[in-house]
Amino acid sequence: MKNLSPSIKRASKGSEIDPERGKKLIEVGLPIGKISSLAEKEANGRKTIYRIHKWWARRLGTVFRSLLIGAFMHSFTTPGQFIDTFNSERRIGEGKIVLDSFLGGGTTAVEALRLGSKVIGIDINPVSWFISKKEVEPIKLNLMKKEFEILKKTVGNEILELYSTKCTKGHEAKIVYALWNYKATCSSCKRESDLFRDHIVLEKRSSQGEVEFVLHCEYCGNIFSSHSRGIQKCPKCNMQINARLGNTRNGIFKCICGSERRIVDMVKENGGPLERAMFAIEYDCPKCGRGFKAPSRSDLEKFLGIKRRFEISKDSLLYPKEGVKTSESDKRPVNHGYKYFYQLFNERQLLSLSLLLNGIMQVRDLSTREFLLLAFSASLETNNLLCKYETKWDKISATFAIPAYHPTERIAENNVWGGRYGRGTFVKSYRKILLAKGVGLKGTMDEKVKYIPVNSPYRFTKLAHSYIKLKANDSDVLLKCADSEKMTFLPNESVDLVLTDPPYFDNFTYSRLSDFFYVWLKIPLSTVYPRFFGKPTSMRRQEIVLDRKTGKSLNNVVKSLSRVFSECNRVMRKDGLLVFTFHHNQLWAWEGLYDSVKTSGFTIVNTIYIRSESITGYRKAGKISYDACIVCKKGVQEPSRADLSAARRSSKLWVRKLVKAGNGLHDADVRSIVMGEIARFNPSLLSDKSKENKLNTLTNECIQLRDKLKSDNTDKTEN
Repeated sequence: MKNLSPSIKRASKGSEIDPERGKKLIEVGLPIGKISSLAEKEANGRKTIYRIHKWWARRLGTVFRSLLIGAFMHSFTTPGQFIDTFNSERRIGEGKIVLDSFLGGGTTAVEALRLGSKVIGIDINPVSWFISKKEVEPIKLNLMKKEFEILKKTVGNEILELYSTKCTKGHEAKIVYALWNYKATCSSCKRESDLFRDHIVLEKRSSQGEVEFVLHCEYCGNIFSSHSRGIQKCPKCNMQINARLGNTRNGIFKCICGSERRIVDMVKENGGPLERAMFAIEYDCPKCGRGFKAPSRSDLEKFLGIKRRFEISKDSLLYPKEGVKTSESDKRPVNHGYKYFYQLFNERQLLSLSLLLNGIMQVRDLSTREFLLLAFSASLETNNLLCKYETKWDKISATFAIPAYHPTERIAENNVWGGRYGRGTFVKSYRKILLAKGVGLKGTMDEKVKYIPVNSPYRFTKLAHSYIKLKANDSDVLLKCADSEKMTFLPNESVDLVLTDPPYFDNFTYSRLSDFFYVWLKIPLSTVYPRFFGKPTSMRRQEIVLDRKTGKSLNNVVKSLSRVFSECNRVMRKDGLLVFTFHHNQLWAWEGLYDSVKTSGFTIVNTIYIRSESITGYRKAGKISYDACIVCKKGVQEPSRADLSAARRSSKLWVRKLVKAGNGLHDADVRSIVMGEIARFNPSLLSDKSKENKLNTLTNECIQLRDKLKSDNTDKTEN
């Protein structure tokens, strides 16, 4: 009975008179402790279905599954019954239609289908629509295997040849990663230098705990091993280097002559991206295994040959020519000279990706072609010039580890097709899709891979093309790439539940990020889906995001969100629920959110706080780890109290619950919770700026309570 509201405890005792009996579980509470534990496990390793392609701020499947179950089950459900249902494959949503008006990464669609519901998903972004479409569609396994093998024998082998090298003993090998530095000429002494933060290529700890370093000599280019990262003598040229000290720090280049310059200023003077130099290769040799070396003359000549081949044939190659858009808050990567998307890739990457894309476009079966395109698109995130080498993990980091185009000082060039090693190669992306669709894989990349049918908990279905077809049981999902402010294709009172994750006002512009994938996907998909992929970029005028550059003010965003919620009200049954997630630690954001809810004819009846994204998820407004799951019903009922007493009690109750559940609770979380409870109990205070000091006082009270509870728990543990 822990972590549930008193009404659930009364109901579980079999009370004959229960005022909550007509409600759903989510209206009165959920077993937060148990859900938090489940969410933490998923946060440490997402389900494969959600790892087949990047989408930003994707909510955890565990959280949305919990919200769906809470919306389907009665208020007298016990915690044990809830968890039993969560862990089972009961189709408790059967006969229900669930709408997600901001489809995003497709979490609502995937989880609702699993519970037996029919799903309607809408998103204005074509990339979101395409990813979600392939998440829920079935795969033709035998045809997929056949087409992949054809690709492997043709373009796969051709791409692998572009990444061929020799190991330090002269054996034939394949490049896993090629590492690059930028080059610059000092304006004072005219000396040309490679730009580097340090000389450490790899920092690896053995099973015995001993640390071995792979280092790079700036004088002769030698790559050598050492057990120290301090001052070293290169075994080849005998020059001393300080392994930890490079010539760049915080975007500033310092020449040996003592002069300093900002890298962005050198880029501006250069009129484009700085020149790059390959300084190390990590290879995989069938005889010697993995190793590092300095690029040989033949490696450098091979790359020059690839550059010439690209220049000769670039007019016939498939790659994007569109320009990169900047935002008001982030002008990268344009400040680093990257004005066009193709500049975010080197010539070997562009040639490889073009060959691969052309090969995929020859696949005749549309569904199979789209799955291969999904793998292609997913691999773009780890095959571009914004990827850096993680020296402690022996792999590259993906471009959108943070939601921004973030140029790195040390570039890691991946092997586009992929071999036994390497993160995010096309082969790895292909295998991820098969695993997500419930196909087990056995064997390494160089062996004949066996495909083992396994039981998938997810349901895959063909897409309905209209609401009528969805109702006629021809399919269980209807996905629309459209503006949710006008759901004209849905009749009044046609859905049972709306579960969604709306934009958080100023977090980031989805279209600007998704354009990275869109400009490649539009090449093969513009003829298939001209309405969705026929424009130069994915940016749409109706996108709901704060952006002064496009004239989207807070007032514009609130009005747009109100129109979406109003449409949700229209298409939702009278006894239905609107459930959405939100977090923010600024008063103006919660004020805007509440205005949208009230204006659209809803009342907040409950707020529940659950772990939001994965542990590496990005949160602009502080380190917010918990979403407010806001439960609304039709009708507007303005709370009568104008003081903070109700919000104070509820905020402190939630602090106690979440500290007890674990997973940490940052100051920004506490402030977001306080704002959420004010929106529920005392919304008039959101627009009363004179009360802001009282709000800050309440936040500080809750932070002090959190600290005391943590301290008490620590004392108990130690004793």
